[in-house]
Amino acid sequence: LACDTLTPGRPFSEQEINFIQELGRAIQSALEKRDSIRRAAQDRLKKAKDEQEERERREREEATRLLEEKISAELGDIEDADDEAAEQQAEEEQAEEGIEQGEGAPVDENDEARALLRAINNRIFELDMKKVAAELRTYNVPPPGVHNTLKAMLAILGYRKSDLDEWSTTRAYVGQDLLVQIERYDPFVKQPKANRLFSQRAIKGISQQDIEKSSKAAALFFEWVKVTIALRKQAIAARK
Repeated sequence: LACDTLTPGRPFSEQEINFIQELGRAIQSALEKRDSIRRAAQDRLKKAKDEQEERERREREEATRLLEEKISAELGDIEDADDEAAEQQAEEEQAEEGIEQGEGAPVDENDEARALLRAINNRIFELDMKKVAAELRTYNVPPPGVHNTLKAMLAILGYRKSDLDEWSTTRAYVGQDLLVQIERYDPFVKQPKANRLFSQRAIKGISQQDIEKSSKAAALFFEWVKVTIALRKQAIAARK
């Protein structure tokens, strides 16, 4: 369509109108194609990022699993055998406020053991504690194992066991302050024996896989409890 055919004040011819309409459709098609290319690029970037995060998560979990297996192989299963239950009960009654025997001297730090605990801690630090707390508040009656897992974790961190009997009280302790306490906790320093014994019994018979079905966060806390108890045993053995 030649520009000199467009005379000011003259109505558009049918041919000119069709041309303008086709031009508009072409422009619209080009814009839609551009937007489609942008969305496809954004989707590819998001997919690549998600895949990278998933690979990193699996690598962390695999490293944690291998380190935990090594400690478990050295220390054995952290769950007490039935023939030890009576002895542990007697020890707790005698040492409710006592300190683990032989915990006066420094312990040689086990790099792999500490690396395992750091790996689990880092995964916990990635949690959105507001969402975790909100999730726990939705349970009037907690899923199997979740309450006991939190009781075990909080007892290790020094909370009074009598404060952990009620679910409403226990779940209230889960918040941003808990992350600070986890970060500061050192399983290699002396601490009350009763806390470890209480935590061992609290998680006895609980499966991490079962907890994962109810709460991913609680399953991570369960893993933290297991490894921490294992490291406590390692610390005690190193001092004897």
